[in-house]
Amino acid sequence: MLLIAPWFARQTTAAQFIVASDGRSSPRDPPSRPAKLSRIASPTATPTATATDVPATPAATATSVATATPTSTTTSSATTSSASAIGPDWTASTPPAGASETLQSLVDATPSGGTLLVPCGTYRETISINVPMTIDGQRCAWILGSDLVGGVETPSRAAWVVVNSSSVTIRNFAMRYATTAQDKGAINCWCVSHILVTNNNLSYTNNGVLVGIGGGPDLTITHNDLGYGGQFGADAANVDGLVFSANKLHDNNNANVSWTYGAGGLKWTGTLNGTSSIVMDSNDVYNNNGAGLWCDAFCINVTFSNNRVHNNLKNPLMFEISSYAYIYGNDVWDCSGWGGIVVSSSGHADVHNNLIVRTNSINVLLESRNAPSDAGTYDTIHDNNLVSPSDGLSVNWYRESPGTNGNTNVNNVILTGQAATNALNAAGIPLSP
Repeated sequence: MLLIAPWFARQTTAAQFIVASDGRSSPRDPPSRPAKLSRIASPTATPTATATDVPATPAATATSVATATPTSTTTSSATTSSASAIGPDWTASTPPAGASETLQSLVDATPSGGTLLVPCGTYRETISINVPMTIDGQRCAWILGSDLVGGVETPSRAAWVVVNSSSVTIRNFAMRYATTAQDKGAINCWCVSHILVTNNNLSYTNNGVLVGIGGGPDLTITHNDLGYGGQFGADAANVDGLVFSANKLHDNNNANVSWTYGAGGLKWTGTLNGTSSIVMDSNDVYNNNGAGLWCDAFCINVTFSNNRVHNNLKNPLMFEISSYAYIYGNDVWDCSGWGGIVVSSSGHADVHNNLIVRTNSINVLLESRNAPSDAGTYDTIHDNNLVSPSDGLSVNWYRESPGTNGNTNVNNVILTGQAATNALNAAGIPLSP
């Protein structure tokens, strides 16, 4: 798997992240009960920097916008809807006609800091982005990692986009089919910073990951549809300032990679220079052949908030061998695995105001492994509701226990009868599997 940086314990305070109009984030104190979906901006907003943001892709001027335009014979394949709360605001259906020029030639002609409005069409190539820019598919440009062989789309390229520069935005594309290797990304952004991937429909890799990102700060993946990845929908290592918000993350690990190795919805590992800030907020995570949202191996200061996680094969929310988690406002139902929320060999996890339905209880465990120094301490599990937990418990503690080492277990309730029905109806969760 991906290499991770050394872990350094560092005390932090809980933070809620408000997604600004450019899809990036800023910290605020969390409310006592977070409001669902209230922090997610429309994906149609053009990214612009604010005074509190880390510098983003420079805004394009009239002279820096690439002027290539679609030909009159090229039509859009997109169905555009009103801005949705989760996922992109358009649906990719059928790839349009082949483009009349290569996308790489258009990318190479775009000046540093410019915006490329890509003509509608299908591009069968891997592109490299080597300078800061915004590349906009206008909801009608497709990148395919496949070639037609006997009329059948046959994956033949390992990547759609390789990003070699910081300050890059990729938006409004459909990308499909790739021969991506295990642990590699079809969109590959490594050792770069200030990256925004937004409002894209990304699907189908033979193996590997739809979006592989890491090695730098200020990385945002928001309002995308990420489905049918061979191993993961997204994967990252050695990050700081990573935001994963308002995405549809579904049906990943088609290659049947062992989930214990690493497969399913997504997995983040490691920190950048001993620091970390990772936010997973308001995503819809379902039908993944493995874990749902998973932070493993020396993540620090991680927020899992307001996600809907259901029908995944293994642990829906997992915080493992890491420190300082804020896990709240999540709805989890009809998943398998060790627990609805798993805190494994970690410390300072605050788990509260979650609803877990027809899934095992919250699982807090301490194992003999290369864990951080605060593992098994100050894990606070409080004010969570459960309905029909598969193991009949509200919280399952293993090799650590409440009342010792700062650990607490307060007001975690198994709802029954009308109270359970009311909770499911309020959350929009089916009353039966």
